Amino acid sequence: MMLFKDILHNKDAKKHLIQRSNDARVSHAQLFSGNKNAPKLALALAYAQYLNCEDSLDDDSCNKCKSCLKFNKLAHPDLHVVFPISKNKKTGLVSSNDFLEDWRGAIKKNKELTLDDWSNIMVHANKNSQQLKIHKSESDLIKNKLRFKNYEAKYRIVLIWIAELMNLEASNKLLKIIEEPPPGTVFLLITEDKTRVLETIRSRTQEVVCVVSEKNRNIIAKEKEASTNDKKAIKIETEETLLKEDRNNRFLDLFIHWMRGVYKKDVLSIINLMDELTNLNKSQQKLFYTYTISIIRDCLILNFKALELLNMNEKENKFVNNFSQFIDIKSGKKIAMLLEETVNAISRNANTKILFLDLSFQLFPLLKKIKV
Repeated sequence: MMLFKDILHNKDAKKHLIQRSNDARVSHAQLFSGNKNAPKLALALAYAQYLNCEDSLDDDSCNKCKSCLKFNKLAHPDLHVVFPISKNKKTGLVSSNDFLEDWRGAIKKNKELTLDDWSNIMVHANKNSQQLKIHKSESDLIKNKLRFKNYEAKYRIVLIWIAELMNLEASNKLLKIIEEPPPGTVFLLITEDKTRVLETIRSRTQEVVCVVSEKNRNIIAKEKEASTNDKKAIKIETEETLLKEDRNNRFLDLFIHWMRGVYKKDVLSIINLMDELTNLNKSQQKLFYTYTISIIRDCLILNFKALELLNMNEKENKFVNNFSQFIDIKSGKKIAMLLEETVNAISRNANTKILFLDLSFQLFPLLKKIKV
């Protein structure tokens, strides 16, 4: 399941990891970095399996030995995993171990699991959901586990997924362990945003940079084509379900009413719309905001005269043609960024009513020249 050959691209990273392992120059702490679409987790797991393979090949694990079979199930006794959770003291669900089966199941379905994917799973797994974090208690659990010798593997693996979500206390405790790890222990930290990982931890790790897979690279490339003058103007995630006519019409109506309220600074109208929007479940709200990003994108594409990239129905085309004349690259970039931040905040279980109101107020100055 976790083989180097199954990971697209990242040839340099794979070659580096394999070479270091074959030369017995394995760094005790490594940071796998890259954007959320890059196969950081898959690469780290393939590396962990290769390190402990009993009959490794020149460029991959054998995938047949006892160690590989256990890593395939993410159930090797010397593989310790830490990931962000939302605590629920009422049910006693307070650590990664309590959600390990959920996490294993999610990885088996999607080796490129993202934080957004995991957030949605946690909402269903933990009814009293709070913001996802890696708490200080996790560092205590790691410390206790490392008191004992390796069970059977040459390298005991401590894998910390989404390391930037460690709170300060957890980070400081982990730092002490990383500075003086027990023999035969390798820390693999995985991050979607390395700048948010404590600097003193980053400085003690060897970084492995992962690049995005071809499938996701194609999606991103299409978005970059929207602007030849500023290729970083828009960062948009598209979903095929948004192409369904009935959903688009509903979302478009909501968006039009929202923009009218924002343009007029009609707080009462915005509050009424907030109640309507927040009646949707969180997944539907994320789809709505993602759809609004696509409308902003279409406005910019129209302004750049890249008509071949447009794919709108008649109702959308009519609105975008009117709306696009009041969207420029600067305001469009800012609006898209705010909308994307809102999608991410919803995944982290933020209060959706507060999010909508705050976003609306931030749009006031950006839409002051826009007439719907």
